[in-house]
Amino acid sequence: MSDPAATLTVDLPWMVDLPGTEQAVCAAEILAALRDAAATGAIRPLLLALAAWESTSAAWATPGLAASLLGPDHDLWVDRARTDAAGAHEESLGAEPNAW
Repeated sequence: MSDPAATLTVDLPWMVDLPGTEQAVCAAEILAALRDAAATGAIRPLLLALAAWESTSAAWATPGLAASLLGPDHDLWVDRARTDAAGAHEESLGAEPNAW
């Protein structure tokens, strides 16, 4: 089985600027949003996820910017954001088609 992150970097070349662990998270979130879009017909969450991750990648690619944005509580913030995003993802599965 191929690595989803490596596969996506072919079509989303900006992903190479993300750290390895973030590439995996990005790929998982984009693929989940893609599955949701296919199931519901609502593509806005997919487009928002793509835009957010592309912006995150640009921040990582800018020398010093990522370091200046990462504070001492970075790990706590990232864990909380992922937990919140996972809950929002679960809630979105029950959304009406085109609700976004």
